Amino acid sequence: MSSSAVSLQGLYSHCGHAYDTSDVDELDDIAQKDLTMLLKFKQDLKKRVSAEGNAEHLSRIDLLDFSVGSTPSLFHHRNLSSDLNLESQLEVHPGNHTFYDRQQVWSGAAQDESCLAGRVLTRVIGHYEDRNTL
Repeated sequence: MSSSAVSLQGLYSHCGHAYDTSDVDELDDIAQKDLTMLLKFKQDLKKRVSAEGNAEHLSRIDLLDFSVGSTPSLFHHRNLSSDLNLESQLEVHPGNHTFYDRQQVWSGAAQDESCLAGRVLTRVIGHYEDRNTL
């Protein structure tokens, strides 16, 4: 597990399935499972490195940053981070949180359409007739 070309800095997870719900309890559950999965991976990694006997690599594992989230799960991850007593730094990456879009209104991440970006110039890359959305 040693490389002169690669240095592991953190663990990244994007819970894209959070876009499939607007239910607050489901979003809490998604955020909880997302962080729990990363914590379990970190524990498994520590066991493997410990079994190899590499103390230097073992000490670095506790310093790994966690990067998690999606716009719908942003506040749910943020609320959980203090509850889980993370040893690592937690970075949440809320995607388009700054600008929002109609998806964020549907999911409840944005309160209403007044929270949406004023204008976005882009190419249309998807048509969703069932949602009356481009």
